[in-house]
Order: sequence, then structure tokens, then C-alpha cells
Amino acid sequence: MAARQSIERAPNDVPEFGPQGSQLLLSNIFSNSSKYADLILTYNGHEWKVHKVIVCLQSDVFAKACDGQFQEAHSDTINLDHDDRECIEAMIQYMYTFSYNEDPIDSSCCPIIFNTRVYAIADKYNLPGLCMLATQKFENRVRSEWQTPEFAHVIREIYEDGAAEALVEPVLRIASLHAKDIYTNEFGRFFRAAVQDLPEFSSALSQKLATTLYTLDNHPTRANQ
Repeated sequence: MAARQSIERAPNDVPEFGPQGSQLLLSNIFSNSSKYADLILTYNGHEWKVHKVIVCLQSDVFAKACDGQFQEAHSDTINLDHDDRECIEAMIQYMYTFSYNEDPIDSSCCPIIFNTRVYAIADKYNLPGLCMLATQKFENRVRSEWQTPEFAHVIREIYEDGAAEALVEPVLRIASLHAKDIYTNEFGRFFRAAVQDLPEFSSALSQKLATTLYTLDNHPTRANQ
């Protein structure tokens, strides 16, 4: 009885455990991810030991794989060979920390394209929070890197792969706002080549340009919104 009394707390003594406490707890679990893990994600020989309560509560795709009659439910292993290793790591990092590193040291692509691919994997596994974060990071990059070749490369990635169509709008918005510079300066040659090679993008850009010009003429203060 004495031992029990020693751990009992009065109602007012219960420590607060708000959003920051929850995030700290998940971050600690992420740092010691193999401890008490009950699910393994695999990719071409790589393994990530994770926790169903973390992964499945955020992604109904993973939940269905673990709860259904699929092989994954019996083996507690999900194969992700069709995905990208760096994006898988970003997805797992987000599930535990609600953030991810958009510029990994060993990344095979630049941040603006990496954010596009993270959005695609988030959409595939139905992680709306990660989709939103990837979109925010992507838009920040587009606003600051529209003068670089990577801007044209990411347009090709979006239209040719088709896995991140929701990111088309910020690309069109920035391209239309800076159309004069892009079409008249040397740095825009990669962009102009993308417009020529991608009829769908060319058509969408023409419509956006018309809308932007109308807005500039009639509502100048709205043009940059």
C-alpha cells in the first residue's frame, strides 16, 4: 500500500502535456526508433523500424496494410521498393517530428525538386499534414529560385511525372509574375525550353498570364497575392 501511495498524485499535481510535450515525446521516440518498434519498412535492403501506433494513425494506407488480410499484416513488414529512399526517410521523420530536412546531405536532387517528391509520397500514403508542409517548403523555394535552372527542371518533373499536380499553381503564379524577366533574360532559356516541350504547361501558363494581366490592370494590389 505504501508503494502505491508513493506514486499517487493529486489531480492538481498532474504535469501539463500540451502540443510541445507531445512533439518532444515523439521526437524522443524517433531518436530511439528501434526500441519497442513493431513494424518494419523496407527499401532495397534498407530497414526502418517504426511503431504502428505512430505510422498507422497518421496514414490510413499503412493502417489498411497492417489491419487487412495482406501479407504485411502477418509479417509486420511493408516493402517500399517502388518509392524513393530519401523521401521515405523524410516521411518517417515527419511522422515523428512533424518536420523534415529538405536538403539531406546525401540527396540526389536539389531541395526544390526534393520537396516535390516528398509531396508525391505524402499524397500516395495520404498524409495531408506532410502534403501541406511540402507545399509550403516548395512555394518558399519557388519564390526564391525562379531565376535558376532548377525552376525549369521542377516544372518538367511535375508535368512529366504527374505525381504532384497540386504544386502546379504556385509555379504558374510565380512564372506569370516574372514572365517578362524569364522570357527576355538568358537565365530563362531552360524555362522557355520547358514551355516549348510541355504543351499542357504552355496552355496553363497562357491562361494564367491572361488572368495576371487582367489583375494588374484592374486590381494592382492583388497581383502578388
